[in-house]
Amino acid sequence: MNDEAANAEIRSLPGPDRKRSPQNYHYRLIYRNPLRAAAGCVMLWEVTGGRLPYQIAWERTAAGKSLFHCTCADAVFRRESTERYCKHVQGLLGRKVLKSA
Repeated sequence: MNDEAANAEIRSLPGPDRKRSPQNYHYRLIYRNPLRAAAGCVMLWEVTGGRLPYQIAWERTAAGKSLFHCTCADAVFRRESTERYCKHVQGLLGRKVLKSA
């Protein structure tokens, strides 16, 4: 097994089509902070399988709180301000993603 395969996960999520048909999204770890307890970016993933590739960043605040940021339009324009995560972050966290928006 190569390093790229060891750093990859596949999740079935509602796809980008109107019917939101299940589609495989690939999560590839592209950065891991060597200072495990440090504040700032902990890990960074590349997400492919939808219309466009996205990135998800896991941030740890100085107070120890974990925050996730996705570059998809749903996260940027709607979800992050309400602390609700987009389907890409929910998939990464292993949460069940509902078919309805």
